Amino acid sequence: MGLYELFEDLQKIDRKITEQNEKDRRIPCNVCGDMFCYTDRIELSDGICCPNCSNKVSPWFDKELQFTSVMDLKNHLTYRDKNFTELFDFNPTIEIGNELKILIDERMKKFVIAGDNYDYKEKNSDLIPLSSVTSCRHRIVESKEEIFFRDSLGRTGRFTPRAFSYAYDFVINIETNLPFMRRMEFKINEYMIGKDNPTLIQVSEEKFTNKIKDFFKMERMYPGKINNSEDVKNSPEYKTYEHYAEKMCEAILQGKENANNRYYDKSKYIICEWCGSKIDINASTCPHCGGVNK
Repeated sequence: MGLYELFEDLQKIDRKITEQNEKDRRIPCNVCGDMFCYTDRIELSDGICCPNCSNKVSPWFDKELQFTSVMDLKNHLTYRDKNFTELFDFNPTIEIGNELKILIDERMKKFVIAGDNYDYKEKNSDLIPLSSVTSCRHRIVESKEEIFFRDSLGRTGRFTPRAFSYAYDFVINIETNLPFMRRMEFKINEYMIGKDNPTLIQVSEEKFTNKIKDFFKMERMYPGKINNSEDVKNSPEYKTYEHYAEKMCEAILQGKENANNRYYDKSKYIICEWCGSKIDINASTCPHCGGVNK
């Protein structure tokens, strides 16, 4: 073994010793004070925290930890501990949705965003005061994928005119005046509606026209395109999630209005019919959402 190879081996040994020392090194968390492994540290704007503290952060926390101060994170985790306790008194009187639900406790005037596949109390889902909501809207996100055919010889090609398969997601957007939780956006359907339609169709030349009509059930002509958008939009599944999205926003905005009824002078203010915010009675346009109020 030459000197160069010996030097390389010594460097490798030195690196391994350094890595092991780093793993064995334990430091205190600036947030909770517990000792933890140095290599597991999470950087904050003015300190570090342990994985246990970072795991307690709300999924709706809208600030990256590297830009969050130690004091801000401490305040947030104090709120999270309080939230966990309050959840045991939360008893929803309104439940809307399937895979993802909105649960509202009309007595507490708070709501929870909960998944169907977990216990929201055990997961410490955020209790959001209805009075903190400044806006609640839903939107439908459309995606399309071109449909191709494969002939009896295994050749793949485009339809003429081009054909597309459409699929949809239903997204809820909630904005609040809560610190570090100002915007929550989530989709309420687990799988895209219409995504199960085929995008490769086996055809023979003589059956080309029948196949395309059979697949779409009806042929709708747009500028140079054929699509199944109307078929998907008329499906029971699409209608169900459209109903869920509308009802979720309606229930949250109605709950906000009920929660705020005690807190504003109706001779001076009105509730925006679009986002539920309190605005001046003479305002024709909402300063929060831009909606026009009659």
